[in-house]
Amino acid sequence: MPRITLRETDNTIFNVSSIDSDNIVYVPGSATTGPYDAPVLVGSVSDFTKVFGVNSPSTADDNIGSAWEYAYYLLNQGLPVLFRRVVPLDSSGVVDETKVAKAKVVINSTGETPAEIWRAEEKFGGTFGNTLRIKLEANSNNTAAILKVYRQIVRGNNTYYNLLESIKLVTMAITEGVENTPAYKEALKANFEISGTVGVLETDYIKITVKNLTDFTIAPGFTSDLFTGGTDAPEADVQANIADTYAGLTDKFEYDVKFITAGGYTDAGNSRAIVTAMSSLAEARGDCIFLADIPYATDADDVPTYFSSINTSYGAAYAPWAMFRLTTSIAKWMPPSFIFLHTCSKYISKSDTMWDAPAGVQRGSVPEIVETEYPISGTTLDAWQNFSVQCVNPIMRLRNYGYTIFGQRTLYQVIDGDEDNRASLQELAVRLTANEVKRLIYNTCIRLTFSQNNLATWNEFRSGIEPTLLSMKANGILDDYAVVMDSTTMTDEDVNNNKIKGMVSISVNRAAEEFEIGFELNPSEVSILDQTEITIN
Repeated sequence: MPRITLRETDNTIFNVSSIDSDNIVYVPGSATTGPYDAPVLVGSVSDFTKVFGVNSPSTADDNIGSAWEYAYYLLNQGLPVLFRRVVPLDSSGVVDETKVAKAKVVINSTGETPAEIWRAEEKFGGTFGNTLRIKLEANSNNTAAILKVYRQIVRGNNTYYNLLESIKLVTMAITEGVENTPAYKEALKANFEISGTVGVLETDYIKITVKNLTDFTIAPGFTSDLFTGGTDAPEADVQANIADTYAGLTDKFEYDVKFITAGGYTDAGNSRAIVTAMSSLAEARGDCIFLADIPYATDADDVPTYFSSINTSYGAAYAPWAMFRLTTSIAKWMPPSFIFLHTCSKYISKSDTMWDAPAGVQRGSVPEIVETEYPISGTTLDAWQNFSVQCVNPIMRLRNYGYTIFGQRTLYQVIDGDEDNRASLQELAVRLTANEVKRLIYNTCIRLTFSQNNLATWNEFRSGIEPTLLSMKANGILDDYAVVMDSTTMTDEDVNNNKIKGMVSISVNRAAEEFEIGFELNPSEVSILDQTEITIN
């Protein structure tokens, strides 16, 4: 089969003798409705709410943001989201049918016991406690019977109804009073089978059956019965299944993703199942990073060693959680990974590139933060950013500047615990740059697959990636680069085996993290200009 292999060699280990927008964010979590068998790529808030509902599922603490809100507000900032709805599974790994709503709709039959006219066996895993209501009415010119399904939303003292789908049951040549005519009633006694319905439930298969009624009346407004039988997906059940959602994302042909998250979910107790699964995915793909979250209310002293079992440059961790102003009227505790991505989105919107990690006053300021779980002192900063241990990036308040992301390290651990044994891939900006170049190479190879294996194709490969590399060099991201694909990288045997071999080398400029500035005090009678030696070559 066609195959593209990239081998990354880290030649930046120091003091060791041997050695758009495609900014897609993966977010798993609970939602009020929507498909659960595969993630769905959405590019706007409107698309997201159409598929996964217009309101967030309830959580144990309404002051803590949900995964739904995580995705919603990243979309609001312009980042596309690959959202995976996670639902409870039984012991065999399939959807727990006891938690699936079996929906039915009834109408009144001459004041007698209501008779069922509509039943939906929802393939989306049920409504999980969401209140859905239906309404049976005529269309605007009284020529058809219309079944409408709404989601009921209660906000304080107000109740709203969001239309999910509108199903045309039958067309009739009746001009007025359609709901009370014998022809209308007779039409409803027929059986209908509808697939591919409109709206959120568009992939459902719905069978509508009308009982053989002699007479009935349609009550005004909504019917008395609701979608019933389901329960809300317990957050503990969702959390327990988050780690299982990453395995299916390894296929780069099917999924393009740049940032891997857990939607704010974290491992319980001593487990590291979620972060381990994220790390395995990022390592397998080699073109994305994962953002691991410290559990809410973790003590600052426990932060530096929390991810000690993970050692990779494809991930980064931030702390602590922050009370974040989502809108002018809503502020919630949001996970550090969200803070990172939200800040990223502002930087991306200005340059449409993702070379540098948001860090420091110029790129990492977060004015939307109201407060953090605890303040970060200089001592805490040293403990978290010491190269002798694994590094976690602090979100801290800087005097005169406000809240700022003040670190850009990966979870790549130093070698043998010696801080002199450092590699550039311990810097997130270097990893992001390397990922961008690797994605560029991969996409160029995809475009050229099945082209003739000759000089023209080799030159086309170089011309496909060099403009971006040249731009990165001009903008100071790369110090230098080289692209080689010619007879020196390939043999006749490679050509006969349908292989193209090449080499792309880059030298990434490093970020300034430590400043050593000389400072002198001189007597008042000494001219500083006299002490300054200026040499012009």
